[in-house]
Amino acid sequence: MTKEDFESCYREFLPKIYRYFVSRTGNKVWAEDLTSQTFLRALDKKHQFDGKNFGGWIFRIGRNILIDEGKKKSHEVFPEEMPDVASDSNQKEETNEKIVFENLEEIFKKLKFSEIDKEIFILKIVGDFKFKEIEVLMEMSENTVKTKYFRSLKKIKPHASDILSLILFLKLF
Repeated sequence: MTKEDFESCYREFLPKIYRYFVSRTGNKVWAEDLTSQTFLRALDKKHQFDGKNFGGWIFRIGRNILIDEGKKKSHEVFPEEMPDVASDSNQKEETNEKIVFENLEEIFKKLKFSEIDKEIFILKIVGDFKFKEIEVLMEMSENTVKTKYFRSLKKIKPHASDILSLILFLKLF
């Protein structure tokens, strides 16, 4: 992979990787850090890329980083830990995001979503991933990914307006 190829993929996947991390952590600062770590590791390991599916490869790296970081420590940011330099509007935005993610988690829990089903749903709806990208990331067949996703949609249907409102809020801010 040439430097130009990597830069092109970086521009294409940076927003998706970032949205993925925001959707999984509910914390923009941590999401930015995880996004940086993901691309730095990818740059360091670009010789291992097989040239087939950059999206799946970079997301697998990101997912592994998220798992590793999650094992190390909890990154929940409490208001008293927020940096003093943050403006009131930034603090409000962080609080709003936290509420959105807590509501999403509550719905997922109520509907008894597995971690895998939740991740597939978030990747597809919040991250705007294609089924092929999710297939590579989740190391499942595309048919399995689609089946799990469409079953999730059926479960969520009674809560569609709540979910839609929460997801729109996330995408707008």
